[in-house]
Amino acid sequence: MIVKKLLIIYYKAILKLNGGRKMKKITLLIIAVFLTTAIAGYAQQVDKYAWKGQWDVGGTIGFTSSTPVVNGVTGDASSVIIFAPSASYFVASGFEIGASVQLTSTKYSGFDAMTDYTLYLVPAYNFKTHSMFYPYIQGQIGYTGFSQSGTSLSGLAWGVEGGVKANLVPHVNLKLGINYNQLTRNPSGSNDRNGTNNINVMVGFGVFF
Repeated sequence: MIVKKLLIIYYKAILKLNGGRKMKKITLLIIAVFLTTAIAGYAQQVDKYAWKGQWDVGGTIGFTSSTPVVNGVTGDASSVIIFAPSASYFVASGFEIGASVQLTSTKYSGFDAMTDYTLYLVPAYNFKTHSMFYPYIQGQIGYTGFSQSGTSLSGLAWGVEGGVKANLVPHVNLKLGINYNQLTRNPSGSNDRNGTNNINVMVGFGVFF
């Protein structure tokens, strides 16, 4: 209804246009109509996310500062890029349970390249603000492993993450968050922890339906 009234106003304004700048003014008015329609469309999307029964499928790309721990001794940090696809289901409004898989190839100074994988169960809570923004917190618990120079190790993985999701367009969220996780990979008979401590800046998206 609001958009319809604005279109009528714009149409009447066009009828009054004259002179050499008529086409330019018409073009500007068309742009104004488009922007107004987009804003009205966005207003209809507010508070459309994080409802019971919805699915959220997407992924994240992260910049990671990773610090190795070998026999209880912390080594030099290394930086890597990670990608983690995920899927989740809202069992209640705001609360979702999902799964995520993370594959990473890392090269530490003085070591061969290491390929690792981590499988997570990911419960999360999204706070409704009755706007386009949804602050969230999530936990991660799962299983991790890696292979390097013919050696394979595996163990427990856990993490926590917090950030915000923005519903900028219908059925699509953009996500920005900070993640901390610990990956433990102890060889048989080890008394001290082996693994990595990771701090990640996460940027991602999700499609919900």
